[in-house]
Amino acid sequence: MAINLSDISFHYNKHHAQILKIPEWKLTSKSKIFIQGASGTGKTTFLNILCGLISPQKGKVELFGTHINRLNAAQRDSFRANNIGYVFQQFNLIPYLSAVENIILASHFSKNQNNLKKEKALDLLSRLDVDRKDWHLEARNLSVGQQQRVAIARALINNPKLLITDEPTSALDIKNRENFMNLLMDVVNENHITLVCVGHDPALAKFFNVVEDFSNINKLVIEK
Repeated sequence: MAINLSDISFHYNKHHAQILKIPEWKLTSKSKIFIQGASGTGKTTFLNILCGLISPQKGKVELFGTHINRLNAAQRDSFRANNIGYVFQQFNLIPYLSAVENIILASHFSKNQNNLKKEKALDLLSRLDVDRKDWHLEARNLSVGQQQRVAIARALINNPKLLITDEPTSALDIKNRENFMNLLMDVVNENHITLVCVGHDPALAKFFNVVEDFSNINKLVIEK
C-alpha cells in the first residue's frame, strides 16, 4: 500500500475552522490518481499533509508502511527527500540557479544520490523537452512552461516512490498540455512511480487510471 490515511483532522490554529476531515483513504502502489475539485476546498493542504510538510492534529498518515506523522521534523525531511517528489503549483525554483543546478541541488538531500546525478539531470531535461540552450539559464529567465518542466525534473531526480503534483499543466496551452502529460506518464510508468495529481481541469482525467472527486476524500466539502 502506497498511502493509508485514517481519522485525519486538520486546522491551521484554534481560531480557524477545520479544513480537512478524512475518515479513511488508501491508494495502492503504482496507481496514478487524478483528484479533482474546486479551489479553496483544501486540496493543497491535503498534499502538504501527504508529504509531511505539515502534520494533522489527529489521525494517521502512513506512506509505504511508515507512519510519517510519528517522525520528528528531521526524520520527515529525510523520508520526503528519499521517497517523495513534489511539483509545487508555484514551482519553487531557486531563481538565481540554472535549470541544471536546481535539479542537482535536490539530489544533495537524498541518500539515493550518486556520481551520475548531473548526467541524470541532463537526461531528464532532455526527456521533458527542455531546450538545450535553456539548461544553463538562470531559472528566473526561463519561460513559465520551461520552469514547470524543470520542476518536474527536480521532483524525479531522487527516484521517488511517490510523485505529487499540484495543478501540473496550469501554465500550458492545450497542445503542450497533451505533450507534457504524455511525457510525464512515460516517466512515471518507466520508473513504477505512484502518482497523485490534484487539479480542476477535467481534461486531465483521461491520463489516469483512477479519478476521484475531492469531496469523496475530504468529508467537509460535502458538509459545507
